[in-house]
Amino acid sequence: MTATAMPTEGRISRQGLFPIDRVDGARTFATAPDVFHHVDTNFRLWGLFTRSTATMETHGRVFQLNARAALREAFKKVSEDLMSLAFTQSQIVWICENRSELLAENGAATFFLFESYGRLFVAYVTKVADGTRWLHAARLTTSEPEMWDGDKGHRIITRCDL
Repeated sequence: MTATAMPTEGRISRQGLFPIDRVDGARTFATAPDVFHHVDTNFRLWGLFTRSTATMETHGRVFQLNARAALREAFKKVSEDLMSLAFTQSQIVWICENRSELLAENGAATFFLFESYGRLFVAYVTKVADGTRWLHAARLTTSEPEMWDGDKGHRIITRCDL
């Protein structure tokens, strides 16, 4: 199923399309302390603080998780080609810095796919009560996946090349 044909029933519902400026690839999760108050130590432990290549302007799409789901299952509702949904670290930093109104509120998570060393990972951001953003890392796994409730306001943001 492609992002443009995404139904509004089921595990996720489409919220909106937005532009993402070009980025030079220099900013990583480790080099954005002005954007993230706390960064999960798993990024360092898993060797995920990697610089990315420059990217051209593209688009992102926001989805609301509306039923209990594992992340792989939820992302596959958007596209079977998960790599096509992934951002670079610089793009995720840009979204959190420049389009923070798209992030989930009240401690709910906003999930992004990103690629490192040919594998997909999940970066997820929570905005806590004082407005600061906390960045967490998760592996995109099929074995014993973590389940996320659909009634908490969690969001998924994916890349959407038009």
